[in-house]
Amino acid sequence: MNWVSSCWKHDGVNEAGNISSLEILKRASKGESFRCVEYAKVTKDVLLSLGYIARDISIQSEDVDYGGFGKSHVVTEVWSNELRKWIFLDAQLNCYATINNIAVSYYEIFKNFNETSFVFLGDKPKISDKNYRDFIKNYFGYMNVNCVVNGMKYKLYLYLNGTRELMAFQAMQLSNVVFTKKVEDLYFNPNNTTIFFEYKENVDYLKIAKENNLNSLSDLESNIHLFCAKPDFILKFVTNTPNFNHYEVIIDNNESIRLKENLFEWCLDDSINTISIYSVNKQNIKGSRTTIEILYK
Repeated sequence: MNWVSSCWKHDGVNEAGNISSLEILKRASKGESFRCVEYAKVTKDVLLSLGYIARDISIQSEDVDYGGFGKSHVVTEVWSNELRKWIFLDAQLNCYATINNIAVSYYEIFKNFNETSFVFLGDKPKISDKNYRDFIKNYFGYMNVNCVVNGMKYKLYLYLNGTRELMAFQAMQLSNVVFTKKVEDLYFNPNNTTIFFEYKENVDYLKIAKENNLNSLSDLESNIHLFCAKPDFILKFVTNTPNFNHYEVIIDNNESIRLKENLFEWCLDDSINTISIYSVNKQNIKGSRTTIEILYK
């Protein structure tokens, strides 16, 4: 972010259009300046190229539809596996935000503005802390991210202080929009791994009852140990990690096992059994850690 912030001076009017971040940087090297949109886009693409999950988000005033120009700002969020959450970056003004010295998302800034501190990078801050606070709180109306479902592109809007479903953006048309009040629709874990447990052998209740001449409910209850499931599993892994490459599995804190497939056999010991798994992408960046402990005795 600090590097991107230094690549050009802000120009709130000059729009780069649909060109790539590389082309934006080439034009900036020749003296051209761009908007907050381009700062956010280039920062996002740099992070993506390094293997991190990042997105640009539009943050908007409550009257972004007909309140005039300057009612929207675009920033970047990047997913932190260590903190298991999204982190806000404003490349135009070269800062990020913390609460109790822990980096936070834009939604956390909105919900805990008085507790939020802003950290400015570079030799000389582009803006004072007070002026930035006055600036950023103008955009507590809505926030949105770009989404794609079944090949269709749309904008997913989260209500902040805003209460209306907008039909315009700075007096211009606003098409293909979905509004939500559910924070988790925008703030989800983007590289999580789910573990499904499937028993290798099914218990045949009728066969056990017949072989042991169990003919009543009391017979079944007094011999329930005959039906106990054996802790022998086939594990199935499912991940939503972009650019997925392989899994890393750790059993009882031993050395990790690398898996290309999403199946793993695991038989529990008579103790506390622990399994941890990461999804690893093609840039060798680990996703969020999923850990399960099971007591068997």
